[in-house]
Amino acid sequence: MGKATVLALLAVFALASCGPKSTYDGRDALAEIAKGQDASYVKCDDAWKVGKTLPSDYRFGCEAGGSVFIEAYTQCADGKTRLFVHQDPFGRETHVAISGSKVHAYSKKTLRAARAICRP
Repeated sequence: MGKATVLALLAVFALASCGPKSTYDGRDALAEIAKGQDASYVKCDDAWKVGKTLPSDYRFGCEAGGSVFIEAYTQCADGKTRLFVHQDPFGRETHVAISGSKVHAYSKKTLRAARAICRP
């Protein structure tokens, strides 16, 4: 990954710290980059569409414009699913989803409902 991608990752990490409580702080993705492992990420526009199901194996990021964008997440009580809040890389939209469930447009109501299901 290039310098632009790493800079984009660092910027997203800074923004993610302002979001919901997260058990993920970006160290895993940076470790992959440092080891030269090129992790495959889904396209942001493919994963984050309202009404579409977020893959159950969704890791913690997506790719747009040649850069990887990492979302903060909360591990759910079941230990298998994760609650994500995704900010569109271009600032157009914000979404809420639990891995393996439908993507919703962000609102306080949808976030509260997702948190109630996830029970971190």
